Amino acid sequence: MKIKGQFQWTDYLAAQLLHLQPSRFVRVALYGAFSLMTLSFITIFCLFIIGQLDGNISFILPAFILTIIFPIYRYVLLPNRIKKIFTQQKELSLPVEFEFTETGVHTSNELGNSTRPWTHFIKWKENKEVIMLYHSDVLFNMIPKRFFTDSQQIETFKSFLENNKVPTAKSRSVIGCVLYFVLLMVITLIMYINVGNIVYP
Repeated sequence: MKIKGQFQWTDYLAAQLLHLQPSRFVRVALYGAFSLMTLSFITIFCLFIIGQLDGNISFILPAFILTIIFPIYRYVLLPNRIKKIFTQQKELSLPVEFEFTETGVHTSNELGNSTRPWTHFIKWKENKEVIMLYHSDVLFNMIPKRFFTDSQQIETFKSFLENNKVPTAKSRSVIGCVLYFVLLMVITLIMYINVGNIVYP
């Protein structure tokens, strides 16, 4: 089975987001913590505007910084970095062809070609935009799903993975996410304690 297409920088962004994605449980926990922090900041700001909080409210600064870190990274810094790297590496924008056989994956473009047996891939994962084949925990091939002509081709590709016993990727390490979650909760608690001391001295 052969497929072909041309990569876009948004394909690489989708791949990086999938690569960095924690487990579903941790995502729910982080979204919950982020929502709580945002609500706390808005509540304190409103209390300050209506005059319920007097004096120094600089203690909310850490909460404000943590609240805006993720959106800035996710929607500004990361896309700009991916787009810059994609533009710098000219080979990424060349048309590419993949051929999937019972023995492996053959990749070719106008600069050359390569063939990798299925046994060289340690795992794979997918989302709505891309499928990723991992050579190691940090090195992978990306295949945009828009390269496939229909869902049947995707299922045929997955059958190659299944027949050659390429495992589905397990959840990546979530230590950093957990630490961020704990930090958010601690700062939220400190904020409420300070608000309580100010409003009800």
